[in-house]
Amino acid sequence: MNSTDTETNDYIEVADDTDAPDVRAVKFDGDVMVWEMADGRMATAPLTHWPTLWLATAEERETFQITRYSVHWPLLDTDIGSDHILQGCREHRNFARKAWDRWMARHYTANQAA
Repeated sequence: MNSTDTETNDYIEVADDTDAPDVRAVKFDGDVMVWEMADGRMATAPLTHWPTLWLATAEERETFQITRYSVHWPLLDTDIGSDHILQGCREHRNFARKAWDRWMARHYTANQAA
C-alpha cells in the first residue's frame, strides 16, 4: 500500500500514513476512555465504541501497557493506536463479537453456578 492508498474498516477510512502521536496516559471516567497525548492533545472515546473494554472487568480494563503510540491490554489481547482514538474509529465487529461471547459465557456460567 502506498501513502495515497487507504485501508477501509467497517466504520471509517483510515489513511496508512497517519502520524500517530505518542500516548502519555489513559484513564477511564465512567463509560468514557480518556487519552492524553504527548503533544498535549486529549481525546475521549465512549467505551461502547470498544466493546472489548466496555464488557471487560475493572481489572482487565485497568491492566494495560502504553507503548509509544498505542496501548495494549494483555488480559484482553487488545491493542488500540492513538491514531484510531483521534480519528473516532470503533472496534471491528469481529472483535466486538468475541468480547460479547466472552461476556455471555462468563455471566451465563456464573448464573448457572448460583
